[in-house]
Amino acid sequence: MSKEKEVKFWGPYKILKVEDLGFQTELGTAALKLHLDSDMVAFDFVSQRGYDLFATDEALEPNAFQELRFRVLTKVVLADILEYHLHASEFESFVNKLGNSYEDSISRAANFLWTGEDKTFIPGTSVLHYRTALEAENILKKIPNAKITEETDLPGSEG
Repeated sequence: MSKEKEVKFWGPYKILKVEDLGFQTELGTAALKLHLDSDMVAFDFVSQRGYDLFATDEALEPNAFQELRFRVLTKVVLADILEYHLHASEFESFVNKLGNSYEDSISRAANFLWTGEDKTFIPGTSVLHYRTALEAENILKKIPNAKITEETDLPGSEG
């Protein structure tokens, strides 16, 4: 007897394939790449834990999917706050520190993608603030089979 493949959704998108990326998150769960049936979002990266919690049997509207993730994350963060002795008066500073750390992680990765090295990364800054239109043009020219659009191409760009 053949078993049909279970269909799962990641928010509004059908999951076509789940790929193990071969490394683990800081909490020790597998890092996954979800290949999605979407023209806008071809893939998403998620931990095994996130996949187990948020991949659903039916499609969810984007707002409902965000609400599901926020509800679970809020419970997890509040549980950790209980464990680590955070005072109410420190909460705003904690949220600011968390936001800054998150933004720095993404900015550091973007810096590496733009420059190919890590020594020029400056915490608290956006890599885009230090890039020029010429650098962007250089990168755009390297996109294979790129579609030319008025919104993304700089003057003088050739397809």
